[in-house]
Amino acid sequence: MSLATLRNGTAFPRTYPIVQLGIQTLPGTKVYLNSHNNPIVIGATGIYELSVDGLANITSITFDNASLSIIEQNDHASLIVDYIYETE
Repeated sequence: MSLATLRNGTAFPRTYPIVQLGIQTLPGTKVYLNSHNNPIVIGATGIYELSVDGLANITSITFDNASLSIIEQNDHASLIVDYIYETE
């Protein structure tokens, strides 16, 4: 998966709406859900989990450019995204 697809939100085609989301990465990484202007900032554990099943849907995920650059430049960093999405 390319960093460009994580930046512009096309990394997860045909997998929306997402109802459960997990992200593991460097603390401080900024993630934007549903095109909101305010990011979610990954906390000190480096783990973020969200379940919106029955409450809302996640329709887009994008990552901050600076955050992705820091991850890319760090040989010991990774970005893991796992999710559950609805199908018809």
